[in-house]
Amino acid sequence: MKVLIAGAGRLGTQIAQVLSAARNDVTLVEYDDDRVAELDSLPHVRLVAGDACDRDLLEHAGALACDLVLATTGRDEDNLVISLLAKRRFGVGWVAARVNEAENAWLFDQRWGGWTWPYPRRPR
Repeated sequence: MKVLIAGAGRLGTQIAQVLSAARNDVTLVEYDDDRVAELDSLPHVRLVAGDACDRDLLEHAGALACDLVLATTGRDEDNLVISLLAKRRFGVGWVAARVNEAENAWLFDQRWGGWTWPYPRRPR
């Protein structure tokens, strides 16, 4: 399976390690050049430095051929843009986005074709 993960924080990096160990073709996109340099020795993971909210960068990173895109950044706004680009622009079949703030969960619903984790509850 071809997987693109946007965001090389702890969550994105751990997912990349697990999926690459299972022999998936994994690309990890990270905005911070220093973080990319830290992860340079990550085995069997292709690293791409740049902003995953940029459609040209996503295309360069291989979004057109991906089976799964995971948006795991620490910013809900970025995760929403990445997810929408993956689904609508690149036609990726499976798209998942991390929701950092529970009050933003309503933005990430089935109407845009994605699913979220950790499935936060709406605030009361």
